[in-house]
Amino acid sequence: MLASLEAGIDQLFDNSLGMQSGDISHNPPSWETQAVLLTTLRYMKKRFKQGGPSDALSQRAISLDQVRILQPLAGKASIASVDGYDRPVLCEWINYDLHTMDLGPASMFARVGAIVHNFAMEPPPADFNVLHCRGYFHDLAEARFGMLFDYPLSAQPANIPPVALRDMMKQQPRPSLECLFCLAQSLVKSLHCFHRANWLHNISSHNVLFFSDTQEVAAGNISHDEHGSSINVSGYPTPYLVGFNHSRPSDSTAFTRGPLGLDKSYMHPEYAKLPELRFRRGYDYYSVGLLLLEIGLWKPISQSGLFEADIESFVPSVLQAVWRDEAVPLLGPLMGAIYKRSVLLCLNDHFTGSGMSDYVAMERFGKEVVGELNRCCA
Repeated sequence: MLASLEAGIDQLFDNSLGMQSGDISHNPPSWETQAVLLTTLRYMKKRFKQGGPSDALSQRAISLDQVRILQPLAGKASIASVDGYDRPVLCEWINYDLHTMDLGPASMFARVGAIVHNFAMEPPPADFNVLHCRGYFHDLAEARFGMLFDYPLSAQPANIPPVALRDMMKQQPRPSLECLFCLAQSLVKSLHCFHRANWLHNISSHNVLFFSDTQEVAAGNISHDEHGSSINVSGYPTPYLVGFNHSRPSDSTAFTRGPLGLDKSYMHPEYAKLPELRFRRGYDYYSVGLLLLEIGLWKPISQSGLFEADIESFVPSVLQAVWRDEAVPLLGPLMGAIYKRSVLLCLNDHFTGSGMSDYVAMERFGKEVVGELNRCCA
């Protein structure tokens, strides 16, 4: 198998060299595309000459021609199918470019391998609502990896696409207080498990997904209309954290692209203004604060009504001040004092203080947010 893979890489490598020598006369790739492709191919050739890919990658590798993209989703994700597997899968894309290659292709491949290894575990820990990683494929022509995640086994019927939390907020009336507390508690527990596994995430309401469930169908919590199917949040569906194309190990040597490609509305001001700043757990907690704010107000932050212009036109430090000083006080009458205080801690740099280590921030978050939100009940 390694011999055939190396032969394929040799062919791609030769074709790529042909691009530089002018063999392609119509619509030639840009110089940056050529540089990315050549750098990637050189690295792949080197790896195969040294004995092939790591076990984590080779055991979960899926051929590109076995994958069919069925439907694009918001963000860098799609619904896909895999030959020989009778259920749809969620495909999350990891793109790379010249900037990525400058940081070192070995780091990028290592990150893909780490995602495959960590999210292929069966079963996942309790309170860790993530999807099982079926495998990955490498789309060399598009300079990207596709990470394939199984739908939950409870997702029935499987042809109903998942719904993002942000879309639920836009489409469905405010659910019960009990439902909102359960949702918030589940998400902060999942993120805390994520951090305890020494990973960082970049959370937002874009990458919290809900899947249909057999019991929800029987209870009438799946509705059908001319726009398709919708999952009713009042049926207490399980929220799943996705968006692992931007997750990474919490390690000083781990590959990170800075804030490129992320929703800057959820970024901590420090991280947003310094492109090469290494991501910290405290920055995740700021994003969690915004997610909890959205749940409490039951509207996306982009539709908070606190700004006359699009929030993307404001610098992150201004947004932070408005969330903290104007939006958080609205949570008191809606969600109670405990919930309000938990959100304020996340948005007020309580977990990103000077000299605070990631470990201390994680322990404080577990006690002061996860533990306190568990006291919320309706």
